[in-house]
Amino acid sequence: MFIVIAVPLCALVSHFFAKEPIASPVKSHSQPKDFLALFSLVSLRRLMISDIALAFSGGVTGAMFLFYLSSIKDYGKSAFLLLLIYFVSGLVFTPLWVTIAKKFGKHRALLLACCYTILSQLLILYLPKGNVALAGVLIGIVGISYAAPLSAPLYLIRSMVSDIGDEDKLVTKKDRTGLLFALLGFTTKTGYALAVGVTFVLLQAIGYDANLGMANTQSSINGLTMIYFGFPLICQGIAIWLMNSYPLTRERVEEVQHQLSLQENDAQ
Repeated sequence: MFIVIAVPLCALVSHFFAKEPIASPVKSHSQPKDFLALFSLVSLRRLMISDIALAFSGGVTGAMFLFYLSSIKDYGKSAFLLLLIYFVSGLVFTPLWVTIAKKFGKHRALLLACCYTILSQLLILYLPKGNVALAGVLIGIVGISYAAPLSAPLYLIRSMVSDIGDEDKLVTKKDRTGLLFALLGFTTKTGYALAVGVTFVLLQAIGYDANLGMANTQSSINGLTMIYFGFPLICQGIAIWLMNSYPLTRERVEEVQHQLSLQENDAQ
């Protein structure tokens, strides 16, 4: 029901408030060499690796969330409500990250979001067993940067791809934004696919059985905890390391956009 209501509303908002100029007719088609040429961009390589890492992190969290809350924290069916709170929180606080990105730059906002995620994930580790009300508050805090696909990590990365497209257009005089988003779509799906495959293979290896819940052995419970927290912390750390020296800063983005506007004015 939520999706049925949200999709048309989002479509209307996009139509009226996210308009774009009419694209010029395509004069040529992309070749394999165009994909290879994009990999020469340092900013793109850093962003693609970050995207895989963050998608993997999100995939692990999404796959293990209900298992962790039901098997370790004893929330039972209330875990589904907590999952909803988790995602709604990420959606509601999306404007916060937009504001931070505008003020400090997108890569700094992404770096901050990853740091916040690492710290806030620890709240889940100390969730009180069976206390759904308090758990809802704490999980809402965790979800601020991490939950919804429109929230910090994935939203910011897609916005940064547009900036890479602008810089590439300025240098090459070609608009290859479509190729950039195609590559990003590939890395995102790769990260999520690997997350599901790796985590479930590991759960089987440690002997965890979702049907047993809290009746699982202590070793399998410990293994579940290590998977749930270990992989995301490592992946977030990778993204932090890559974003710390990201070359396409806010100042560079503003310079690129200024140069593009000058080119467009000269062309008219």
